[in-house]
Amino acid sequence: PARALSAEVLGHELVSRGGGMPGVARKIQIRVQLNEGRNRVVRRMFQALGLPLRQLHREAIGPLSCAKLGLVSGQIAAVPSDQLLCLLAACQ
Repeated sequence: PARALSAEVLGHELVSRGGGMPGVARKIQIRVQLNEGRNRVVRRMFQALGLPLRQLHREAIGPLSCAKLGLVSGQIAAVPSDQLLCLLAACQ
């Protein structure tokens, strides 16, 4: 079963709820590292804690990450064969 290896709060801010709703809401950015990623497991973890999840971003799959490929949000690129082999080896 999937489990969280680590969780880290990266930042937080208070934001207006808008739409005529009084008060403010807290927006928190959290990085979670899993040992195994299954379908919607992060969403279910946050739901079980009673925390609404507004946005989810995957930074890496095994040893392969957007940073290693030099990608920013919205970019795509072919995965070099050496990095693809590392990813396949990590799945074994």
